[in-house]
Amino acid sequence: MTQGFGAPKPPAADGDIVDLDDLHDRLVLIKCNKIETVTSTKTRDDGTKMPDYKRITADLVVLDGRPVIGGERVELPKVYREVWLAGAKLVGQLEDYVNNSETPYTLGRFGKGEKNKFGSSPRVLEAYDEDDARIAGEYLAAQAPAL
Repeated sequence: MTQGFGAPKPPAADGDIVDLDDLHDRLVLIKCNKIETVTSTKTRDDGTKMPDYKRITADLVVLDGRPVIGGERVELPKVYREVWLAGAKLVGQLEDYVNNSETPYTLGRFGKGEKNKFGSSPRVLEAYDEDDARIAGEYLAAQAPAL
């Protein structure tokens, strides 16, 4: 007797992995593709569950800096696809640009915000200047098709 089971879809390809610490003070162009709420699986020291959090899936282009990321030599600009970006401060800066047809790209430099009550400095995107905008504009103009 044959059972009528559906075949599972192939696993989704993992996105690129990049350590944001390697991108400190680098100019990045970000295209935010999706935002979702992730159920946390972590617990605090006192045993209580950590809260769920928002995560953005984005394409990220590193436009300047040393040609070494994560200990590997890379050619700049370096494109990372389907990168997960989390952290309340960073997500808060980017969430208005998820699938935004009027402003599809966000430009800035990765930095660290002021220390929070837990003693850590959250990742933030710092403002860009005119030279940064020129570099990003030249990159986008050279893309066919668009990123």
